[in-house]
Amino acid sequence: MPCLHGVYVSIAVKIIAYGLSAFGGSVKEDDVSKINSLFKNAGRYGFTDTVYAFEGLLEYSDDKFNNISQNNHGLNPLLEMDNRVAR
Repeated sequence: MPCLHGVYVSIAVKIIAYGLSAFGGSVKEDDVSKINSLFKNAGRYGFTDTVYAFEGLLEYSDDKFNNISQNNHGLNPLLEMDNRVAR
């Protein structure tokens, strides 16, 4: 079971989590229920013991972005808009 769980997390969960930072706020409620159904069915069919939720992944993604947004984070200067690029 641990190997199957690792494959499931690395493929299904990480792909969904990857797009959340960019598209998480614009996902429709119908799509959220489909994603939650996918997570629920994965637990039912034995792919994983952990049942994930879209809302939890979205909150985790937002927390990660908020950490990068702090001034003392190493990636923060990359988030600042350069006026020369914006023209």
